[in-house]
Amino acid sequence: MAEQKQEWSFGKHRIWLEPPDVLVVKYDGDVRLEDARRAMEIFQEVGSRTPFHALIHFGEADMDKDARAHMMQQARAEWFKGIVGVGGNMVQRAISKSMMVALYITGKWPVESDFVETEAQARAAITRQRSKRLNSAA
Repeated sequence: MAEQKQEWSFGKHRIWLEPPDVLVVKYDGDVRLEDARRAMEIFQEVGSRTPFHALIHFGEADMDKDARAHMMQQARAEWFKGIVGVGGNMVQRAISKSMMVALYITGKWPVESDFVETEAQARAAITRQRSKRLNSAA
């Protein structure tokens, strides 16, 4: 029996799970604290069942300071196999990279993350992350 695709919508944002392990996040518009809370609930729900690769489309979304802080405080490395950010402007990328570096420096974030321009590049990055994980487990 094939797994059914799970989907969530909140505001103008959408998240869906592509079996077996890719959680696609599409932000459409600004990401506020209530959006970050809902995204973290979904990450926890999915990640508590099985770790996943997060494929996050930033588009022109802007994440406010409270949303960023909430995500940094609530995200758990064990939920993720990897994270790939798609698109976004230079400021968004800089903020996202600084969030990843801050988590990594604390020692609680060994999750590999990449930032790319297109969905095709994101899918290739996930394939590379999978291969790297398999090779390091062998």
